[in-house]
Amino acid sequence: MNCKGDRLSPEGLYSIITNVTARYTLREANPHLIRDIFTVGWLKDHPGDYNTASKAFWHNSPRMLEKVYGRNFDESYAGKNIEEWLEQKKK
Repeated sequence: MNCKGDRLSPEGLYSIITNVTARYTLREANPHLIRDIFTVGWLKDHPGDYNTASKAFWHNSPRMLEKVYGRNFDESYAGKNIEEWLEQKKK
């Protein structure tokens, strides 16, 4: 809600987000950039989990998300997952 008690317009919400991020981080971050930051963070911690990221961060489809973000993740992420899985199997 805005100061008049009306619904925020998309432009109003965009303005609030960019102003607040600029105030606290000294850099404007628009809603799309914030979504990208969270998506990359999720995929770093959950390599290959494009389905969850797609649903949670409002992307159109897991396949599109894999095309856009997949280039950021190489075989080392798969290796990390396999090593963790093998360690869990030893227990």
